[in-house]
Amino acid sequence: MVVLAIVISILIFTQLPTDLIKISANMSNFASLFFPLVMMYLSSKLPRPAKITWWSYLVLALNVIFFGFFFFNFAAVQFTRWFTGTPGAPLIKF
Repeated sequence: MVVLAIVISILIFTQLPTDLIKISANMSNFASLFFPLVMMYLSSKLPRPAKITWWSYLVLALNVIFFGFFFFNFAAVQFTRWFTGTPGAPLIKF
């Protein structure tokens, strides 16, 4: 938590407000990408009567794909910008 607080305090003073909005929005995309995987893993450890149904796994997997698309496109643009100094291109562009 201390490391996270340090990173957040550095970002607040070094990033533009619009970049802060993009970063915070995509951190929620990361959480929506990560937690369904955790839920599927934890559900697999439960006894059979308490496990979630097959369609719940399907919905969780679709959730991972949907939010992962936006998160990885954002990460590709940001990491290329941070490391090269010029804005990168997203993985998929419409």
